[in-house]
Amino acid sequence: TNDGAEVVKFREFIPSILNVSRQCLASGDEDVAVIAFEIFDELIESPAPLLGESVKAIVQFSLEVCSSQNLEPNTRHQAIQIISWLAKYKYNSLKKHKLVIPVLQIMCPLLAESTDRDDDDDLAPDRAAAEVIDTMALNLSKHVFLPVFEFASLSSQSVNPKFREASVTALGVISEGCLELMKDKLEPVLHIVLGALRDPEQMVRGAASFALGQFAEHLQPEIVSHYESVLPCILNALEDASDEVKEKSYYALAAFCENMGEEILPFLDPLMGKLLAALQNSPRNLQETCMSAIGSVASAAEQAFIPYAEKVLELMKIFMVLTNDEDLRSRARATELVGIIAMSVGRMRMEPILPPFIEAAISGFG
Repeated sequence: TNDGAEVVKFREFIPSILNVSRQCLASGDEDVAVIAFEIFDELIESPAPLLGESVKAIVQFSLEVCSSQNLEPNTRHQAIQIISWLAKYKYNSLKKHKLVIPVLQIMCPLLAESTDRDDDDDLAPDRAAAEVIDTMALNLSKHVFLPVFEFASLSSQSVNPKFREASVTALGVISEGCLELMKDKLEPVLHIVLGALRDPEQMVRGAASFALGQFAEHLQPEIVSHYESVLPCILNALEDASDEVKEKSYYALAAFCENMGEEILPFLDPLMGKLLAALQNSPRNLQETCMSAIGSVASAAEQAFIPYAEKVLELMKIFMVLTNDEDLRSRARATELVGIIAMSVGRMRMEPILPPFIEAAISGFG
């Protein structure tokens, strides 16, 4: 057919485009390579099978470019985007041409690349690489888990903190796509992440608390059976010197406790001690995340939450009457938390003390 002939013609152009792009990059003219990536972008998105066997050459070129630190951030970003589009729209051809491992061998180390955070964050190679790995995990989980797990195991032992950070970031990023495979390897995976939560470097602890939050969200209910090793580590992280680590730890705690029941009881007192202290002495964004965590703890503890209910409710009264626009989220969280506590401790306990809360909630609609 005519269509078939045009597809073949298109495919014949690709090696020439790659050659010209390579020559231009070698002579310092990056703009031509950027145009080439724009062409590849169109070809990938086209419903016609325009790439054919050229997929391999395009991926190899893109990987060369995105791993060249001497090139402009935008040029490298365009190269990573090509890999990202292939992972999204043509992932079967990545599998067919055995490109999954070569791609991951470049993307995983890119997670460890330091960037000046004053630069355009959207072009940061570590962020773009994380997106590629996430997309590949969602579409090619069977082929992605093992190489990423191997990278994480090796990098967790690195003397370079950026690689230790990358090891747990990679595990957090694939936890949604590779959830079934991760559930089978939960013990060694947790060993890496809980170890990183005790790392001397703040950025590693921050990445570990993010990963733990992802696990708590995606690896339920299996992860709850590891509460004896996970909860003490989260308890520890709640007192971290870094607000970023604290915030991510509240998020991890909230997600983790969601499927817990009476297993939480031995930890209830130390947990509530730390959460109540944080609720009274933290910046607003931390207070909001802290409220989510208290809600999950109350749901898990049910009647055992009664000794803490009064103190928490007293504090919620303060949040529920805030009127500034920037406090609306805190007010909404506080109102939600009162509802969760009421469900947890039961009607009998709540009925006598509920009227002022109902009043405050109704005034919120005014």
